[in-house]
Amino acid sequence: MIVHVMTNYTCNKDCEYCYLGILKSIPTIISKNTLENRLSELCGRYDVDRIDCYGGETTILPLDTIIDIFETCKKYAKTTWVTNLSYPDKVDEIVRQTGCIYATSLNDERGDDSILEKIMTMEYPPDSIIQVATPSLLAKNPKDILDHISIYNT
Repeated sequence: MIVHVMTNYTCNKDCEYCYLGILKSIPTIISKNTLENRLSELCGRYDVDRIDCYGGETTILPLDTIIDIFETCKKYAKTTWVTNLSYPDKVDEIVRQTGCIYATSLNDERGDDSILEKIMTMEYPPDSIIQVATPSLLAKNPKDILDHISIYNT
């Protein structure tokens, strides 16, 4: 089983189709007590293989908060996370301190064309890259989509 942990709702991007809607403006962070209790309960009942952490955007949280969340999760299962790579130096530091691999997403409607450049300069590149199925992407010809994605095959 994979357990998904939403660390926080807030995000530094304003994607109009975001599933969080108005929640992304609410500065809620999962409490360590809630996290510990839920993971203990789930891992006591089920065979949990991995915990995936995501938010809004995880890296807008203070570094010590992120480290604490990931270290709590690591007590129960392999822990991975998702980031929009807004803060690549912070991402490298999180990986350095926790050893948790991460994924990032390609999102044409987010207005940030520098994901590839960020990845190429990072000490710890992402384990995987997620292509977000945005409305503009779905309107494209499948060949154009494959050509676009192929530039990230590094």
